[in-house]
Amino acid sequence: MTGLAIVLPGANYTPAGPAIRFPVLAAWEAGYQSSVAVEYPPGAMRTQDLPAVVAEVRRQLIGADFEEFDRMTVIAKSMGTRVVVEIADMLDRVEDLSIVWLTPLFGDRGIRDGAIGSGWRSLIVFGDQDPFHNEAGVTEVSQALQAPVVRVSGANHALESPGDVIATISGLREVTSAVQEFLAP
Repeated sequence: MTGLAIVLPGANYTPAGPAIRFPVLAAWEAGYQSSVAVEYPPGAMRTQDLPAVVAEVRRQLIGADFEEFDRMTVIAKSMGTRVVVEIADMLDRVEDLSIVWLTPLFGDRGIRDGAIGSGWRSLIVFGDQDPFHNEAGVTEVSQALQAPVVRVSGANHALESPGDVIATISGLREVTSAVQEFLAP
């Protein structure tokens, strides 16, 4: 079984950031043999130009041969959760698709509706000190998709516990374990 992980980072968070990097490593351990980390156009990120970001993501993924993989997982963080909803039409042709929603922007009705409407197998992860977290949105999406939820106590939008590196490591361990379980073959 071969898998592809597509990484959609946050606006100011790269695929090398631990909140994304550890889930990608968990995917590799689960047998995913390839990953694509999408890069956003810098100017579009500064101006929050979502159409330009989505167009660039589509351009980067257009040549991907999704059919060569038995399963695919999108690991999307923050802005990436907005993008994944916008490219749903590209992803819907994948039969075994799952999404790891890291610090999702479910306070936005369009993102919530897109997530729910997709029906994708999902894992939702958030920090309880994240100023962008929307509890009602997470509850609505998790219930609709019957998705497991990981609430990282004391963690912010980067899934870090400021001033407490050990708590940050513990939280990232919890996230990584949940992703391992979620992606287990």
